[in-house]
Amino acid sequence: MYWSDSTNAVTTGNGILVANGASTTFNHTGLVNFTDYSYIVTATNTTGEGASSPVVGAQPLATLDPCPGGLDLSPSVNGNPVDCNQPPGSLITYSLTNTSGGTLVYRIMVYNKPPSTGDVDIFVEDAGTPIVESYFFNPYRDEVVFSMPDGTTYDVIVNEWFGNPADYFLEVTSSPAPGSPAGSVATECNDLNLSGDACGGGALYRIEGFNGDSGVMLVSTEIETDSIAYKTTATPTLNARDQQDGRNNVGTMNADHPASAYCQAFTQNGFSDWYLPASWELHHLKFAENLGQVVGISNGPPVSFYFWSSTENPVDPTQAREVKFDGLTTATFINWIKTDASTADLLTCVRRPIL
Repeated sequence: MYWSDSTNAVTTGNGILVANGASTTFNHTGLVNFTDYSYIVTATNTTGEGASSPVVGAQPLATLDPCPGGLDLSPSVNGNPVDCNQPPGSLITYSLTNTSGGTLVYRIMVYNKPPSTGDVDIFVEDAGTPIVESYFFNPYRDEVVFSMPDGTTYDVIVNEWFGNPADYFLEVTSSPAPGSPAGSVATECNDLNLSGDACGGGALYRIEGFNGDSGVMLVSTEIETDSIAYKTTATPTLNARDQQDGRNNVGTMNADHPASAYCQAFTQNGFSDWYLPASWELHHLKFAENLGQVVGISNGPPVSFYFWSSTENPVDPTQAREVKFDGLTTATFINWIKTDASTADLLTCVRRPIL
């Protein structure tokens, strides 16, 4: 028997001889999980070695327990994290049940263990209805925060979408739900506020674990109609190409960028640090609005309207990115390039809390 971990087909010339004798079995140890290996077998006698068999491929997998679908996370709440090694490109569905006698706020965190190169996202659903999702760009830390009524069971779906094995800890904590804080919209949000709470000058939506920061975004309750352009000149805007954090875009924008200037001058409920969201932030806002978690834009225009982001098109400085509010609860990141950024469009302003 010969084997190889090469991308080339194994042969008697390039393979490693691992067994030579009359045995019909061979246990190959010391291999790397999720790595492809190939094998061939030949027969020998006193005349010599015969032709090789067809190539057979194999891939060793890590032990999946305690990762199999259907694992109940409830006993792990506020206890030891679940240690999981998830196959590449796979979905694992866990269950979580609240039997505390009251509504709880849950925080579910995934910590990728280096050198694991998997990238996992968390989706929480109630009988197929989305509750919250953590779709974002950080492969090493992901989290969601949500409330669950007593006597309710939710599905917690971990998706390894990057095509690599994901070796991670899954940690679940809970605390009694605080409810909407006193002071409401004029009070700064805190770490216990949930999506949809009125605080910090608007309605809150969480992007949990986004780039490892506080993971919260606040949404203005005011939406402009078709009256504001992204920019009035074709001059490129340096550092206005960030798709993840609009604060990195607006610093170099001036009066030539009316949409951004509007948000920077905007004041509401005692807060003045608003900005025009980046395309990825705006996408999350769309997702929250469609789920009814953000009430701040519920009085806005009907679905299928386009909103300006602060993200410029790096290829053509006369263009900018928009996000279409289409009423769909999809987690797919869809942003559009508007060919003429000097035309008017809708916008909403956001801010992040100072924790």
